[in-house]
Amino acid sequence: MPRPIEPCDELLDGIRARLHELDERIAALTESRRALRSYLDVTERTRRLRAASPPAAGSGSPRVSPRPGSGSRG
Repeated sequence: MPRPIEPCDELLDGIRARLHELDERIAALTESRRALRSYLDVTERTRRLRAASPPAAGSGSPRVSPRPGSGSRG
């Protein structure tokens, strides 16, 4: 039976370096995902609190100007 091919040290070093790069990317993506999840959680919680509490007396909806290009044309 033939013996398996032994990889050279340069190949193993290259594979280790690539694995390290992948680990760094995964860590960065995990941190980004955590930050986005936190933002969504806070935003959704704030919306629920606002929806559950009645508006203060005399406080109507604030006037919001339409975004440029979103109004009617004509």
